Amino acid sequence: MRRYHLNYFHGVSSLTGRPFPEPLEIRNVGSAAGRSRRQGLCGICKTWVYMDSSRKVCINVPEIYWWKHIQACLKHTW
Repeated sequence: MRRYHLNYFHGVSSLTGRPFPEPLEIRNVGSAAGRSRRQGLCGICKTWVYMDSSRKVCINVPEIYWWKHIQACLKHTW
């Protein structure tokens, strides 16, 4: 439970104890539903990653989408 909490509530790697890296860039992209969504550029895999939900719901920790992606990318680099 501690690992999940560190990773997805605080954006801290449970392996290194360091914060996950921020996106290199952030951009707003229009969606089919007519609302804007944010994307972050990953410095590891160089892809644009959605940083918010595709659904219109309240998210307690909005950064969770970015943190899940960056954690998966970091696993592949170790």
